[in-house]
Amino acid sequence: CDAVLCAAGQRYLDLMAYEGLSLDGLLSPTASSPFDARRRGRVPAEGAVVLVLKRLADARAAGNTVHGVIRGVAVGAGPSLEASLDKVVREARHQAGVGPAAVRAVEIVGGGDAESDGAERRMIATEYGREVVAGSVEGTVGHLGAAAAAVGVVKLARVLDKGVMPPTLGALDPSVAARVADNPLPVPAVDAAGYRAGSVTVAHGTLVGHIVIDNGRPVPLAARATPAAAPVAAAARVAGPHPAGRGRVAALFP
Repeated sequence: CDAVLCAAGQRYLDLMAYEGLSLDGLLSPTASSPFDARRRGRVPAEGAVVLVLKRLADARAAGNTVHGVIRGVAVGAGPSLEASLDKVVREARHQAGVGPAAVRAVEIVGGGDAESDGAERRMIATEYGREVVAGSVEGTVGHLGAAAAAVGVVKLARVLDKGVMPPTLGALDPSVAARVADNPLPVPAVDAAGYRAGSVTVAHGTLVGHIVIDNGRPVPLAARATPAAAPVAAAARVAGPHPAGRGRVAALFP
């Protein structure tokens, strides 16, 4: 197999989906993001993302534009959300072979409730510290449900390539231990060659997914942690409800 299409999408075709979210207290009366101190639920959105995954060597040999490289992926559940986040985040980073200092940008997909959003915000402080640049595309396009993590990957790939995190809309919790702002923020590179790595986290109950990607530049010695498996490359197209959510991205799957 030389290429894989990886697609995710979300549609709300009847009222039952909204009724379920409402009964669970997950419908927000206002626009919000996981960094919103007053957040009470999510704003549902519709959209689709398609990633074209290829081995990195094959993509480069074919002359494809590689927009990002997926270095590590982990999914798991534990006795608590905090335990799940701790295990899964470190597992994905170990698989990627990069240290915490190499992760310069973090994208999170909140669950829409105080517990999961708060746990993800605390994870940023614990794993990456106050200097990491954090954001969430949810404040701009809404919560894309099954496609929420995928659109986060597309956004993060652009952030790591351009070195700028776009604004995260919605009121910001002043206690967030990361650099989050309502204006574009620069994302510093690890070295002079412009290497940047980042991560996307999604949590649902105690089930957590975490993915580590970089911008495809050579991994500097200072960014490495442990030996990692050989990567795989990918190119992708995304379609969403907002013009900023359209583009092409490439990634790696080990």
